[in-house]
Amino acid sequence: MIINNQNAPSSAGQPGYGEPSGSKQVIKILIAIAALLIIAIGGWFIWSKFFNKPVQQNVACTQEAMVCPDGSSVGRTGPNCEFAKCPEAPAKVSDCYISGCSNQICSDQQNVVTTCEYKEGYACYKLTTCAKQADGKCGWTPTLEFNSCFMGK
Repeated sequence: MIINNQNAPSSAGQPGYGEPSGSKQVIKILIAIAALLIIAIGGWFIWSKFFNKPVQQNVACTQEAMVCPDGSSVGRTGPNCEFAKCPEAPAKVSDCYISGCSNQICSDQQNVVTTCEYKEGYACYKLTTCAKQADGKCGWTPTLEFNSCFMGK
């Protein structure tokens, strides 16, 4: 007995019966690509937020000293290992003295010693004068130029 299945329904090539249809397969591929993109973008975000921090490079300067005109000495400092500025001789102004490593101190005492650090605002002190103030103490006399400069730093 030979059975002829030519008229029997076949599942090959019909949607929903074995192989997915072309449009369903395309949708699955697009979903997979979208999922990979979301994972990649999330990974990049996490990496850039938490792991991509600039590396601070410490600079070791040679321990040379330069002798200043007043007899003091300064060493190399900063990222370029340049010699620090020599301190200027204290300037006497109306019994008040400008001193400090960066000339940022106005005092009735000569040669006030401070740590040697430089801040941008210290340049503004050149726009004012060190003098006795209304309260009788030495201090920086405020000027419009000084205030503008100091507020901008």
